[in-house]
Amino acid sequence: MNDRERAASWIGASLLRKEDARHLHGQGMFIADINVPGTQEIAFVRSQRAHANVRHVTKPSESAGRVFTLTDIGPINILEAGPELAAHRHSPYPPLADRRVRYVGQTIAACMMPTRARAEDLADRVHVDLEELPAVVDVVAAMRPDSARVRVRRRLRLNRQATVSLEGRGVLAYWDHRLDELVVYLSTQGGQVKRLALSRMLGLPEQKVRVIAPDVGGGFGGKNRIMPEDVAVAAIALKVKHPVRWIEDRREHLLASVHARDHTYDLTISADRDGTLLGIEGEIYIDAGAYALWPTGAFQVASMASPSETRRPHRRHEQGPHGSLSRGGSPGSNFCTRTPGRRGCTGTEARAIRSA
Repeated sequence: MNDRERAASWIGASLLRKEDARHLHGQGMFIADINVPGTQEIAFVRSQRAHANVRHVTKPSESAGRVFTLTDIGPINILEAGPELAAHRHSPYPPLADRRVRYVGQTIAACMMPTRARAEDLADRVHVDLEELPAVVDVVAAMRPDSARVRVRRRLRLNRQATVSLEGRGVLAYWDHRLDELVVYLSTQGGQVKRLALSRMLGLPEQKVRVIAPDVGGGFGGKNRIMPEDVAVAAIALKVKHPVRWIEDRREHLLASVHARDHTYDLTISADRDGTLLGIEGEIYIDAGAYALWPTGAFQVASMASPSETRRPHRRHEQGPHGSLSRGGSPGSNFCTRTPGRRGCTGTEARAIRSA
């Protein structure tokens, strides 16, 4: 390519962004900006315990038709996430908890009122009777012999993360009587994936579900899996026959949205006597949370996190769901392979590592 052709090409050029002007002038259209007449707002009652049996949900006497449990929004077809392998342990993830909760922040009931503030007030009056159960909150401790699991030695740790997108998750749903279809506005990275999941879970033909993604204020991998709030709001819309909306606040986002990372690497480093690094082998423990997110589950993250051909990923319970956040596994792989190189490794250290 000569200089004239290069000057006329967009490759490598600094191009003006087309979408900035309307955002800078306050003309963006996010889920919270959509104005559909008759919309009612949703607030969720969430678990305050990491692991518990749900004994009973008591609704306020004046809340008829405004507080929904899983029974109220059913029937729901719970999809199994992950590979179709006999050894894979499935963890059905209902939109609202049934008999057990497995992480702090799990949705138990949905409350509907004309404003979000009134919906939250109603949620505060819903009483949930929980029978607390032992909770596992450390993936390494979960593998100790007294936990009836495989023993693991921790070497390197990559902390758990939330996506913290500028716009949280959000969903607005209603039945369009003119077109005879369910319309769902979602702040999402994967409209087609969520459309397929909603049709299957709600028992609707796929052509009867229309998913619209308006402006999306960031996602980073946290908005490309079907989540319980998506299904619950859509199911409620089918029951009440008017628009309903839920907007995630920041506390909900940090508590119950998609998490990532939280890897523990139990590695053996092989090196020459002069400190030359030859290879790494060991086990990877990925805290994949309480439930696998449809469609892929956590196995994809496990393969991405592998620093070598030798790996045995493990998963456990009692934290929020785990998703593929901005190349969910590869940062951990880079971290655990580059850290020994940065620190250096003497022959003595290599022998000590091998014998540990």
